[in-house]
Amino acid sequence: MRTQLTIALLTLMLACKSPAPPQRSVVIQGFLHAGNPISAIELSLVEPFNTQANTEPVTDALVFLTYGNETLPLVQTQTAGYYAPIENTHIVKPGENYQLNIEYKEAIIEAVTVIPPMPINLKLDTDTLDTTNPFSAINVRWSADEKGWFLGVIEPVNPDSTEFPFNNFFSLPVQDSTLHIGAENIQSKGKHIFILHSITKEYADIYRISSSSIGSSNAGNIANGFGIFTGFASDTVSFYVK
Repeated sequence: MRTQLTIALLTLMLACKSPAPPQRSVVIQGFLHAGNPISAIELSLVEPFNTQANTEPVTDALVFLTYGNETLPLVQTQTAGYYAPIENTHIVKPGENYQLNIEYKEAIIEAVTVIPPMPINLKLDTDTLDTTNPFSAINVRWSADEKGWFLGVIEPVNPDSTEFPFNNFFSLPVQDSTLHIGAENIQSKGKHIFILHSITKEYADIYRISSSSIGSSNAGNIANGFGIFTGFASDTVSFYVK
């Protein structure tokens, strides 16, 4: 999923930005989650316009992350192409500004993101979904301003993964304050968790471009590179499926 998203995203952005793209380009994927330590940043090389291409990890870059008055060097983890702080004690907070600086070969690659606010007043109108009743449904509501973007994810109680990018999107990014869960959205019975992610406009833009014709040259937020460096904040509620 992650590799496919990387290649598809790169193809879209190169088609918008460059009539003669380089043979291989650096792609950054960085996701910071409010309430958690700083996640590892992934750097890879991808050959544009080759949907069968495999990504190659970047292992010789200099990577720095700045927030407030602090600048942290990010070093290679045990997984090639992933960079993280040596001492990962900082907890990401809503409203914080983060700047990513990468030196690779002779290129300087930069990106900035602001962690969005936490979702407010997340509620369900009922905590049970009856799959035997065609009229059974759950309405999810929260408070939202007109500038906020949100993404809903449904997980069973013991999910395989809740890391970005998700394999189990329930909704595309929305600016609404309500979502509808029906039996058609559920694949198993028992207890489930609905996760509402407050996301950035840059992340929402990627999905708007990928689901329509290529028409925007501003996908992603990487200066002198490709990919996405973004943050999100989340809240959860649970419900039961019978």
